[in-house]
Amino acid sequence: MNEICEKNVIITGSNRGIGLAMVEKFAKSGYNVWACARKKNEEFEAEMKSFSKRFDVWIKPVYFDLTNEEEIKAGIKSIYSEKKHVHTLINNAGVHYEKLFQMYTMKEIKEVFEINVFALMQISQLVLRIMGRQKFGNIINIVSIAGQTPYSGNVCYGSSKAAVIRFTEALAIEAAILGNIRVNAIAPSRTDTDMIKHLPEKSLEKGISNCVMKRLARPEEIANVAYFLSSDDSSFINGQTLRVDGGDSHGG
Repeated sequence: MNEICEKNVIITGSNRGIGLAMVEKFAKSGYNVWACARKKNEEFEAEMKSFSKRFDVWIKPVYFDLTNEEEIKAGIKSIYSEKKHVHTLINNAGVHYEKLFQMYTMKEIKEVFEINVFALMQISQLVLRIMGRQKFGNIINIVSIAGQTPYSGNVCYGSSKAAVIRFTEALAIEAAILGNIRVNAIAPSRTDTDMIKHLPEKSLEKGISNCVMKRLARPEEIANVAYFLSSDDSSFINGQTLRVDGGDSHGG
């Protein structure tokens, strides 16, 4: 296969939930994957090898901690050193706390923004340099409806996601100047992943009640939208945040 025809995607937070569903979706669709996670894990590596064999693509784990700038640099440098095209970057990894603002410690607030905003910006900047040389690519940021609709208990998390939404809109303008590079975001409502297991039962019930479909989103439903945004079927969608919420107008 011609190298430029080969489709390659970087996915952060690949070891579980939405990220894992995205690895499976993209691999099934013929993409090679750099599957990024925080720490090396035998179960994760075995699952990546299973996907690789099943879908006849290569999947390479890349490890870095999102709170460590040097590890992020090293991780993206290892991808760049392979001299392959990067068609899509999906900034999926994130951290979520849900509690009243006055109950947060400053350490927790800083961690939310360090991971959800600053690390995402650093990764985007490094990968955009690759895409700028290629003159094509897609950056997809996973945000949340909490970044669009404020509600109690999500002051910090919602603010971090709102920052990424504005970042997406502004970067789309700059990236388009570099070539055929698009930047979009996906804003899911509550999704059935490990991330929500720590939430109070009443909070989950409220999220389901606010959704007209009366259920949580499934990880594969978010992965399907990411694949659409990566494909030529969305070639004129740029700087947008696609809300995938089952009809939730309350924000969770």
